[in-house]
Amino acid sequence: MDSSLTDPYCNGCKKFKPINEFIENDKNNIPTKFLICNCCCQKSSNKWKRSITTDDILFNDELEIVELDFLSESVAEILENTLSNSDFHFHCEINIRNYNSSNKDLASEIIEQIENVDEYNWIYNCQYNTV
Repeated sequence: MDSSLTDPYCNGCKKFKPINEFIENDKNNIPTKFLICNCCCQKSSNKWKRSITTDDILFNDELEIVELDFLSESVAEILENTLSNSDFHFHCEINIRNYNSSNKDLASEIIEQIENVDEYNWIYNCQYNTV
């Protein structure tokens, strides 16, 4: 008999597997059937844990302090040193002590500084008036 007619299909690895590979005890020690096999479930869990650990390391490190006037230069320098096919993470503290602008104006200035580097026009909460 064809195993695809009796064995459940794993949505993770896209294979038909025996039913016992989909059952695991939950936190209350009750057997539970999942849509992905135990192997895929473990891979997913490890990937999620690794992501959390990486984020914790990034945010627990002391942040570089960047003057707002030099934000575009800092971002450009990091982009130049980043390979085109690798992930790009940029975390910094921006010194705005010398600015007496509103939060909205400061946010607009930060966006403009980043636009200067990536040459992409970021549009947020703009109202367009037609004539």
